[in-house]
Amino acid sequence: MAKPILLSRAKTKTPTQQSAPAPEKKPAKKAVVRASSTRATTSGSGELVKAMAECTAAYAGAVRRADTSPLFNCIPTGAFALDYALMGGIPEGLATLLFGREGSGKTTVAIRQVREMQQKYPDSMVLWVDAERTFDPQWAELHGVDLKRLHIVEPDDGQQAIDIVTRFSHVLDCVGIIVDSIPALIPKALNERSAYDVSIAELARIVGILCSKTTSSWAVERKRGHYVTNIYINQLRSAMNARLAHATHQPGGHQLQYFVTTRIKLTGREVLSNEVKKKELEAHGLAVAEDKKDKAASTPEFVEHTFDITKAKIGSSMRAGDFRMNVNPAHPLLGIGEYDNAQLVMLFAKRVGMLRGAAGHYYLHGVTNVEAVSGNADTEFRKFSDMNRWLCENKSAGIVAQRLLIGALRLYQRKPVLPPDKYLLGRVLDVDMALASEFSGSAVSDVVREEGEGDGEG
Repeated sequence: MAKPILLSRAKTKTPTQQSAPAPEKKPAKKAVVRASSTRATTSGSGELVKAMAECTAAYAGAVRRADTSPLFNCIPTGAFALDYALMGGIPEGLATLLFGREGSGKTTVAIRQVREMQQKYPDSMVLWVDAERTFDPQWAELHGVDLKRLHIVEPDDGQQAIDIVTRFSHVLDCVGIIVDSIPALIPKALNERSAYDVSIAELARIVGILCSKTTSSWAVERKRGHYVTNIYINQLRSAMNARLAHATHQPGGHQLQYFVTTRIKLTGREVLSNEVKKKELEAHGLAVAEDKKDKAASTPEFVEHTFDITKAKIGSSMRAGDFRMNVNPAHPLLGIGEYDNAQLVMLFAKRVGMLRGAAGHYYLHGVTNVEAVSGNADTEFRKFSDMNRWLCENKSAGIVAQRLLIGALRLYQRKPVLPPDKYLLGRVLDVDMALASEFSGSAVSDVVREEGEGDGEG
């Protein structure tokens, strides 16, 4: 007979004993954690100082606190609409890409940038890589470029151009490098091989090398306070895509698109005299064609450019806009290649409250009085056309108006009224920008919204 299994009787706890859990030592544990974190913080400060000292000795200028990072300055473009959209001009010491179809004005805008660089740094030079062999010195002189301070490079191949660009990036006297254009940087291997040989992505490879070498040059040169501004000109071509009828692409690969901090797409259209309004022609003192429908009898008056800022890593106020460049040699107020900024200045000034008055007594508050003959009263105008003509004739007053408008926009965007180097369309003092705060109210948002908003890519 099997023996019965005897179950041992376990000790049972009373309800009172079960409801009282065993005490935990959490407070003591927390105290230990607090003590250890305190020790880590105390010892970490010494380690941080030691690490900073070692890195500074081994890699001078490579590590710094974020609050000591310098803000970027800007270089004007000369076109008020574009300067307003970029809050003063293209970022200095970085890369900007100008791209568009043929005849869109890419080279002309780059030439104007050369002029602005030379005006800002009168003792420095600019390098122009003329890979297309199309540089026109007479056209550059018409735009105010000093040819003696502009060096032209005509490379045999793309690799040679990259080596020259890299070398001049380390020249302290060089403040700007323009590459015209990316597709013209023909790889050396392509020149040496037969046309029957297939080559894939050769241009993208050397453009990637250009971007990498430029980044390395910036890292070295910024430690000694040398900022080189690079401008690349690229083409816009139709993509071979059957699904998208209007698809386009840019030569040179994707690395260039990520490398540049600002991308500006340009378009251009020639405006004939028969397309310009009669009142506008009379306001500028231009002859009005008898038959405005006769295109053969019309002459070119302006080149109308539109721009789209497709990337702005430093930030922008507007994404799109337009500006006009005079091409009529008989224009009484504007020279060939000059931008017609007066009308846009008046439009923006009216929206933000700078243009004041009524009933034939119009004036620009804080602007027109700078050219007054006597007293401090603002110069008044009976008609807007009179003010337009006065702004064209008095370039300095026009610059003052543009500067105040851009300064007001910078304040509205929570930026300092002036860049760190105090250069905003020219050298200026803080006291000269005191009036900008009067125009930085909510009316600025109307200008930005109507002309095209943009926060920039991060």
